[in-house]
Amino acid sequence: MLECSITILLVWGVLTFGAVYPWAYWPLAMFSIVVGVTAVMTAAPTAAERRLLVVPLAAFAIAVMLQLVPLSRGVLSALSPHAADVMERLDPAFSNGLRATHPLSIAPRSTGVGLVLWIAFAALALGSMHLFGRIGPSRVIGAMAMTGAAVALIGIVQAPLYTGRIYGFWKPIFEASPYGPFVNKNHFAGWMLLCIPIAVGAFAGGMSTAMRTVRPTWRDRLLWWSTPAASQLALLAAAVTLMMLSVVLSMSRSGMLALMAALTVIGVFTVTSSMNWTRRILVGVFLSIAVIVVIMSVGLATMAARFAATDAKQYNTRKGAWIDALSISRLFPLTGTGFNTYGFATLVYQKHDLAHHYAEAHNDYLQFSAEGGLLLTVPAVVCAVAAATLIVKRFKSDVRRDSYWLRAGAVAAIVGIGLQEVVDFSLQMPGNAALMAIVCAIALHREPSERPLAVRATAL
Repeated sequence: MLECSITILLVWGVLTFGAVYPWAYWPLAMFSIVVGVTAVMTAAPTAAERRLLVVPLAAFAIAVMLQLVPLSRGVLSALSPHAADVMERLDPAFSNGLRATHPLSIAPRSTGVGLVLWIAFAALALGSMHLFGRIGPSRVIGAMAMTGAAVALIGIVQAPLYTGRIYGFWKPIFEASPYGPFVNKNHFAGWMLLCIPIAVGAFAGGMSTAMRTVRPTWRDRLLWWSTPAASQLALLAAAVTLMMLSVVLSMSRSGMLALMAALTVIGVFTVTSSMNWTRRILVGVFLSIAVIVVIMSVGLATMAARFAATDAKQYNTRKGAWIDALSISRLFPLTGTGFNTYGFATLVYQKHDLAHHYAEAHNDYLQFSAEGGLLLTVPAVVCAVAAATLIVKRFKSDVRRDSYWLRAGAVAAIVGIGLQEVVDFSLQMPGNAALMAIVCAIALHREPSERPLAVRATAL
């Protein structure tokens, strides 16, 4: 039941344009909390998990709450002098003395929305981690792969038929470069960056256990290819190739580069794994064939032309946005402007390309620094270090090879999306953030002691 709920949640998140509108992200958040809490109740976290994950996640939420505590004008000016200046310009009630207090956040309502979404996806990640520790993530991963293939098809088919409306009826509110269900092709690529490495990991995990019970004769090995296990691998291979093709056809430069980085990470895991060389070569051959098929389908000249069109000096207008973000970070070094408030800060502090309002910094690390200052950056770094520490411990405790490969795929996905966030903001899409929570759960979950993790035919 919980596995089905997670699948429904992910499908809702991606098909509702990344759940960027309130009518989409509020149900997503509420459903994530319900699923996460229900899953956590099935198995209490261990002492190590409480110390390494729950405490840092809670500390971050508390830090965001501190940004929402009303403060007197004097205290606010002492802690964040420029926050008071911003409110003088953006809040008439504060500037006229009708409101005596104001939180550190320059837009408390927006920070409140960000806090609820953080709690929702943190609960989803923790709950899914416990669920996968009991029964394994096989069904969810199978559903992810098939959902990814379907979303890829939507993008590939819709691109040449696009007439200004997504799905043929939904017109983006602002200027857009849509692809698939997403208003922006880079956000589509971001969702795929989380899905593709997981599917590749499932494929490699299947290869690591393939033919284990088959007699070493050519006849028996040939007959194995007609079994359900072989069909699962074939479906995974097709899904991976289709998703990779959709990323390249989207012409998202950040998506293509980050995808190659994620595949490189999987290549490193392949070379250093304990699989015999025959199976390693088969995994490598599959990835090579998939990449070649994608390049031949799109055309190397087309891809080269896309990268050649890059404005190297301005990074396609991103340089100015990054400079603005750095400036805001310097003005709010301790407490930030408030979680999820960057778009309000740029109403006052944006200096480049004034013909357009930049509500995002096009670099989530710089934007987070501007919104959070040291108050949020410190617990966020602690969360990241704690998660990395636990992932390393999980790798060391893995017994089965398929478990190792699913975790490796999740790590590759995290690396891929992490690189894309240097030039984009895909994880600000709630639908992408929900998928990121599941990917983190796959990377962090305990290896189940009873059930195999190979992707089942029922999920595919």
